[in-house]
Amino acid sequence: MSDNIIRINLHMADACYPVFINPENEEIVRAAAKQVNTILGEYREKWGHLNLEQIGRASCRERV
Repeated sequence: MSDNIIRINLHMADACYPVFINPENEEIVRAAAKQVNTILGEYREKWGHLNLEQIGRASCRERV
């Protein structure tokens, strides 16, 4: 692994994902993860009775 690669943990959709990135991309990657969680939170408010997989399918239909 390159010396300029770091490992960060991204928390998205109730899970933690270890990701290896260039340090200069950390802010962008973390902002993207935050955006995913924000949108997921909106979907959970709308479709709280569905599980995460069902929310994913419903969100795909809504975005098309």
